[in-house]
Amino acid sequence: MAKKMPRSLRKLVLTVHVIVSVGWIGIEAGLLALGLTGLYTRDPEVLRAAYVATGIFGGIFLVPVSMGTLVTGVLLSVGTHWGLIRHYWVVVKFVLTVALVASGILVLNRGLQKAAVRVSEVPLSILTSADVGALRFQIIASVSVALLLLITATTLSVYKPWGRTWFGRRKVVARER
Repeated sequence: MAKKMPRSLRKLVLTVHVIVSVGWIGIEAGLLALGLTGLYTRDPEVLRAAYVATGIFGGIFLVPVSMGTLVTGVLLSVGTHWGLIRHYWVVVKFVLTVALVASGILVLNRGLQKAAVRVSEVPLSILTSADVGALRFQIIASVSVALLLLITATTLSVYKPWGRTWFGRRKVVARER
């Protein structure tokens, strides 16, 4: 059995976890706003600014914030009574977070960088949203799904549904003996 974290350390890790998790939601919401701006604007300067900004936000913030959420979440789960595999809601949050981190790094961030490069390569006088191509829709779809999954993970943290897994029930039965 893993030792529980000291209270002061648990509070510190929880604080960092909440900050980076909320930050991740904010980043995704901002990326959605920029993606929608890039999709609907007819102004080439606004178009370039929107996609260059998505590339900057993705390149600077997305990876460290998503990784910070994953690391602090794992630390909290293994260092507290919740455990990583004792409760279904923790397992689901872990799976969602791993999927979001992997897709954010491997898919979304690459798309953001490609869009930023594409709008930077075309002369401003002839730049249109068509120059970004299908990435316009992929960015909006990816960010929308990520935002929905992050909100789902947050909701799971508040409601803690579904009870204990087999590993969590086994531990309770062993303590009752």
